[in-house]
Amino acid sequence: MKQAISFKSIKRHHILLFFIILMQCIYLSFSFGINKKGFHSDELWNYGFANSSQGTDIFRENNQLKNFDNWENSSILYDYISVDKSEIFDYSSVYKNCADDYHPFLGFMLLHFICALFPGTWSAWYCFALNLIFFVIQQIFLFKLIRRITNNSYYGIAGVLFFGFTTGAEDILFFLRIYCPATAISVVFMYYLSELYNQRNSSKVPINILVKIAITTLIGCLTLHEFIILAFIAALIYGLFYLITKHFKLAISFGISMISSALLSIAIFPATIPHLFDSSGTFGSQVVKYSFVFQFKLYMSYITNDLFGVATSPWPSMFLWYLFYGLIVFLFFFIPFCFIFRHEKWLKNFFLLIKRKCIDFIHKFKFFNFALFALMIVCISMLAVNAYMTSIVHMGRVSNRYIMIIYPLFAAFVVSLFCYCLNWIFKNKKLKYIMCYGFAVIFATLSILMAPHIFRFNYPHEGVAIEDIEENSNCIIMLSSPFLLTCTTYTLGKTNHFFATTYNTALTADYKNSDINFKDEPLYLLIDTSLFNNNGLSVGGISLPSSNITYDIEAIYDKDTYLSFYKNLDIASNFEKVGTDYNLFGREVEIYRLN
Repeated sequence: MKQAISFKSIKRHHILLFFIILMQCIYLSFSFGINKKGFHSDELWNYGFANSSQGTDIFRENNQLKNFDNWENSSILYDYISVDKSEIFDYSSVYKNCADDYHPFLGFMLLHFICALFPGTWSAWYCFALNLIFFVIQQIFLFKLIRRITNNSYYGIAGVLFFGFTTGAEDILFFLRIYCPATAISVVFMYYLSELYNQRNSSKVPINILVKIAITTLIGCLTLHEFIILAFIAALIYGLFYLITKHFKLAISFGISMISSALLSIAIFPATIPHLFDSSGTFGSQVVKYSFVFQFKLYMSYITNDLFGVATSPWPSMFLWYLFYGLIVFLFFFIPFCFIFRHEKWLKNFFLLIKRKCIDFIHKFKFFNFALFALMIVCISMLAVNAYMTSIVHMGRVSNRYIMIIYPLFAAFVVSLFCYCLNWIFKNKKLKYIMCYGFAVIFATLSILMAPHIFRFNYPHEGVAIEDIEENSNCIIMLSSPFLLTCTTYTLGKTNHFFATTYNTALTADYKNSDINFKDEPLYLLIDTSLFNNNGLSVGGISLPSSNITYDIEAIYDKDTYLSFYKNLDIASNFEKVGTDYNLFGREVEIYRLN
């Protein structure tokens, strides 16, 4: 009879979990289709690394510009982000592209596999579908992780309900990059570490779990370099715990499995070493940064905002002083109060209650799940590592991508800690469940309402937008930075021809081409005005005021000079502004019709 009840209970949990995850997948898919309007340059690079057999970049080769200052067939742009029939399952190009850049290859190979099923086409849904698969895996193991820590399936379901509807989960899923697979793998990894911890007192070393940990570590290391840092921190925490608690055999076995996986990943992808230690990448020391403390506070603000809708302030405040003053005022009244009523029975009962609660807490702390402590240390350490290594100055609010890998882990920590507190304070099971699920619904709702949803990239436009340009058109594109050509791959890839140029070469380039019918085919001029608007300055997609920055006076460009030049081009029979669009990595692009 007990076995039947247990089976029904497990089945009910699984059914509830299934419907919650299904509901979240439907909600996020509809939201993606409705709200995802534009793309970060890295999202299009994601497709380029996965599908291009002509190198990692569309705009350069061997540190020299390519596809600039000449009329080129626009199919070059589209071919960069799609799979040609001759490139189907060309994984060697994917491997080479990743080795030449700063990322492992596994996530890009998975994306290439999906794109190869639809040769000659491109869609944002391809990467979203891949992310959605990993989102489901992440949610399942998030449930298992919280259930393992709290020993309660309903708490695990509450954690899944909470996290899946947060803006943080949306950001991970909507950002068409390798962070979603890596985030899911991090949850799987931490779950298996908690499973190993749970079997630490077994007479035999749990080889099956060590194998799962080793495989997960290998997959994670080949998906995102940041996972290596997370795995190292987690392995160090658990390894020290096993040594301190004298589980020497388990500690040695665990260490061997982790080191073997890491070394195997390097053997498979040797470029990992220069990627991690090269100073010219994202984590390079030459990148301008805020102070470590300020960046740490900013990252903390991002994670609390994206998950709970309430952003902690990165700015200095008087909060601790107010707390201290409040404590002084409280003690000023409380101590005399206790002295006056020291013989009253109700006051004695109150102190006895406090004493029992403290003893009860200490007793329960003995059975505290170490996995919860490990989650806390991993989250804090990853925030610290990113605060030290990355640049929020350079990447702005989208820097939260670097801490996405701990979003579900932080959610698991907070939910588990909250449930521990509920168990400590309350005895009524229904009341605890009501409070737990109320917590999940309230803060998920706050997250949806208060967080910025930055990866929707719903850029404004007026008049003709870039993606409205006719397919039989020819386009001149003047860019503030060559890498922005990547952002035109999906909008202009179906036009006839394009002529990409920069502020420095636009006025001296030769725009004539006898093979192109400028008379009958629409001719457009797209001007990225960010350098005009910011006195020659543009950094990482973020427009910066120039008042506090020293720059070369020759870098200031006169807009009227450029407009006059294009107005008098031999191939231009008209000059009419037809629209303004920001769908070029947030840059303002003015669109002119030249015929």
